[in-house]
Amino acid sequence: MKAIFFLISYILILIVSLINCSSENLPFLKEDYIYWIFILTPVALFFNPTNKTLKINIHDTILILLAIIGTIHFIIFSKATIYNTTIWCYIGYLVIYLLLRTYSTATEVTKKILIYLLYFCTSTAVLNIFWMFLQWKHLVSSPNEFFLTTGLFFSPNQLGIYLSIGCLSSLYLFQKAKNSLIKTGLGLSLLLILIGVCISESRGAFISLCTAIGYYFYHSKIKMKSPVNWKTTLVIGILIVSSLYFVTAVNKNKAESNSGRYFTTKQVIQQIAKNPLGYGVNSFSSEYNKLKAQYFDTNSNWEEMKNAGYIYNANNDFLELTFELGILWILPFLVFIVLLFRKKENTIEIQIARTILICLLVFSLTNNILTLPIFPIITCICTVIIINTTNPKVIYECKNRTFYKLITIGLILSFAIIQINRINAEYKLYKLYKDKLYLKGENQLKGYLSKIDNKGEELFMGGIILIKNGYKKESTAYIKTGFERSGKPSFGRILANGLKKQKQYTLAETIYTYNKNVEPYRYEARVDLFDLFLETNQKAKAKKMALEIINLPIKIHSASIIGFKKKAKLYLKKYNNEQTKKSNSKF
Repeated sequence: MKAIFFLISYILILIVSLINCSSENLPFLKEDYIYWIFILTPVALFFNPTNKTLKINIHDTILILLAIIGTIHFIIFSKATIYNTTIWCYIGYLVIYLLLRTYSTATEVTKKILIYLLYFCTSTAVLNIFWMFLQWKHLVSSPNEFFLTTGLFFSPNQLGIYLSIGCLSSLYLFQKAKNSLIKTGLGLSLLLILIGVCISESRGAFISLCTAIGYYFYHSKIKMKSPVNWKTTLVIGILIVSSLYFVTAVNKNKAESNSGRYFTTKQVIQQIAKNPLGYGVNSFSSEYNKLKAQYFDTNSNWEEMKNAGYIYNANNDFLELTFELGILWILPFLVFIVLLFRKKENTIEIQIARTILICLLVFSLTNNILTLPIFPIITCICTVIIINTTNPKVIYECKNRTFYKLITIGLILSFAIIQINRINAEYKLYKLYKDKLYLKGENQLKGYLSKIDNKGEELFMGGIILIKNGYKKESTAYIKTGFERSGKPSFGRILANGLKKQKQYTLAETIYTYNKNVEPYRYEARVDLFDLFLETNQKAKAKKMALEIINLPIKIHSASIIGFKKKAKLYLKKYNNEQTKKSNSKF
């Protein structure tokens, strides 16, 4: 009965981790992958492992250290609260690790967990191929307006790496299959998935897949009696050549993407060097963009400017984690990863688990896997398979599990209460925003906002609600704080427009200037500054901004940009005529 409960829970969490929230009544949780956490909570509460002795090894010790450092960092440095969904996910990954560590201690159980994962990844990868075909035929729409085929994911990169994992899974199952019908089905699946990886045009996914397959066949070669195997060498050679060809071909169409990633990487490293202790959990988008705006306040290199838009992720999970949690956190984490590959025991289970891990780790150097829970969950599963199969030295044994169980239940129940409060508060806030709920006073709004954490966006919405209900004076503080925490230029523009109406020109100018620097290739913020200087009769500043608008290169041509430049040229002509008249009048 316990085995059936665990299997159902295991598969259900994997399935639900691919489904995002689509509720219109939860505007901040919408598009977030939170359902798996709601499944995990009762599973963790009712789960009772067979093994009554808790054995702690070096890997567990490092994870405990990481949890302690992360908690201290969260308390001291982070602006995030316990109602932040990123915190929920990190706790969820740790819970999954602990559940699997305590359940899959037997070798047979570990093998079953691996097989279930591989079949799940293979079948869902094929499902994505089918979904891509429907999108290509315009029978279903892609969630991303810029890409025709993304499968069940939002971006081609997410699709590409998931198909890569499906490819590795189907390859292993194909090699192990004995039934000819199953082998044929897996072979066909492998071929379809490989085609899907190429169609996704994800360079990171293709490089990760080739690296992982190379590792897989290399270790297959080591297990053979012959020191040299020409088939393995040929496969690895073909993979390297095809990888270079594929990346070169795709790079021709993605030169700007490469330039943008290089600039982001350089900026992130510089910002980490300035604050090696980290900026706080879930702080990357707001803090990075603010610091980038400071950089472009004194730099005007168009090659850097044209690809320096407002970004939400670093396109490198290791850099982003270092940026947020600091050097003191990332170093033990790197040690943890190295230890997973240290032992030479090379059973087939360890080999495929390490292969999938390498695929994800290589991909995370050029992309983000933390934004989609399925990838960290797969990472947790492969990590536990490696640890439980290699049987590292036990450091400490806890035979009395009562205290441990009480703490676990207490944390899970607290976690459940936090989730319920957050959802209820967000639902009520949205009802207020849509005028479907009566606002009794500012304290009611504060109560809801205190249970929501979406990097300031909830405060911005709170300010709009106050304006709608006649609290215009009080609303400014909420909107201002919301903008400061989020750093979004769209919020800044709304705030600055409102401040301009209130004659707070200096503050409006500061925000427009931030918008100009955080998205330096855009014209809108420069035009906003130009209009502000005209309204306040600051002719010298208006002239300077007109010249900026005229001289700024065009990244993407549009009628509105042509209009902006024409307006700036007319003003400059008028300004020069006035100056000429003044000069003539003196004589």
